[in-house]
Amino acid sequence: MALELLQDQSRAVTFYPASLDARPSSAVLSFKSPDGTEKAAPSVTVASISATVSSVTSQSKVTLNNSTGLTVGAQVWLTTSDGWSGAIRIAEIETGHVVTFDTASPGTLDTSATLLGLGLSATIPSSATTTRDRFYRLEWTITDALGTVSLLHQIAHVVRMQFSDPVSDSEAKRYVAANWPGLAASKDAGFYRGIVYRSNQRVRNLIQASGDFPHMIGDP
Repeated sequence: MALELLQDQSRAVTFYPASLDARPSSAVLSFKSPDGTEKAAPSVTVASISATVSSVTSQSKVTLNNSTGLTVGAQVWLTTSDGWSGAIRIAEIETGHVVTFDTASPGTLDTSATLLGLGLSATIPSSATTTRDRFYRLEWTITDALGTVSLLHQIAHVVRMQFSDPVSDSEAKRYVAANWPGLAASKDAGFYRGIVYRSNQRVRNLIQASGDFPHMIGDP
């Protein structure tokens, strides 16, 4: 999904390179205009999360030794004792460092599993968003823990107004609870967040399929 950056405004961005074979150790960002001219090269910070599993409730719910830096909806880099490592998304964080993931990982969770930061954060300065246009690029040059360099990119539009997503988490929960109360009671916040993301993305895709752009519609 393309980012929508407001004209003449700075914007903090976070990118999760979930396709990497190893956790990122450093990164460089180049923000480029549609013609390829570099508009900014802001500094990049790799999320400094470090936690271990203290106890396991299920393969999608654990208690950590700390939850510093963790946020709901973010992805982290999980490593398990049976050799699997990769990105996993946080669905809920409860008191006592209890964390629920969106889904069980391919690896087996036990008390030797570790979580490290995955997110790459930077701020696009307002001086780089003075001209409204489509198809700006955020080019992320990433060096992972194995020393492998990857170049990944995001698309961004510099716009006058942003698209207002038509569906919210609370609306999704209310609809499911009204029609399938048993299902609603068994699902965590990550379940509804996933429904909302896919629903809003479908609306965006339909708008673009008609030859328009979501930010030109504003409010569907």
